[in-house]
Amino acid sequence: MGAPTRIDGLRLWVDQDPPGSTFHRILGGLTSPPTEVLAELRGETAWGDVLEVAGDWTVRYLRVETVESPSWVAWLDIKVLLAPPD
Repeated sequence: MGAPTRIDGLRLWVDQDPPGSTFHRILGGLTSPPTEVLAELRGETAWGDVLEVAGDWTVRYLRVETVESPSWVAWLDIKVLLAPPD
């Protein structure tokens, strides 16, 4: 992110074939590599699905890890949702 930034969520567009059961972990932190688990996403996913995560974090670094998937891992897009200014 370049500097500590307050965010209130993430939106991830899935690029996956074949569809199936997946487990993704979102990590964030002020140092690299990020180590704080912000969210864990488990479920059936397919190409074009949108995964949304809500929260209130101040991070400089983000990492998306795929722990389980029936296919190769890719994202069509990942959008960081910035928190409104105080």
